[in-house]
Amino acid sequence: MDINFKLSDDSVMFDWLVDRLASGFNLDMVRSLFLQEFGTDISVDYLQSFYDKNLSRIELRNIDLKKMVYDSGVYSKLKLISDKLYDSLSSEDLSAKEVAQLSDTLRKYLETMISFSGHKIESSKSITNNFLVIESLEKEGLIKILDVSKTKYLLDGVCDG
Repeated sequence: MDINFKLSDDSVMFDWLVDRLASGFNLDMVRSLFLQEFGTDISVDYLQSFYDKNLSRIELRNIDLKKMVYDSGVYSKLKLISDKLYDSLSSEDLSAKEVAQLSDTLRKYLETMISFSGHKIESSKSITNNFLVIESLEKEGLIKILDVSKTKYLLDGVCDG
């Protein structure tokens, strides 16, 4: 049985069908959803014909839907946060301790993003800012660093000489 009614603007029905097919629903599911939404039956043959005629449009919509999901997901949110943290790192109003903490947070977010993206990135050098935290404690008068070079080496693996 074909669609029993026509809308004044067929684009609404067209877009509804494209969205359901692009979302990955099989023909039987689209048929069931159509009956539930509109109270009328639609044949699998009609849906198959619609699918075949509009395959390129359905594939384009599938790409759009995937992008919408991607943009609303964890990766996108972490990227936004890391961008804000990176911008904060360039602020001159931050103490060395705050810069070190932000840098560490940024590194952790980037590691999380890498794990979500499914890519493995191997780094030959890990950059940390532990010395900056210790240095800020010295500036606050809480500790005294006796050997700056050795402290940098022990905390961050940095060799000055």
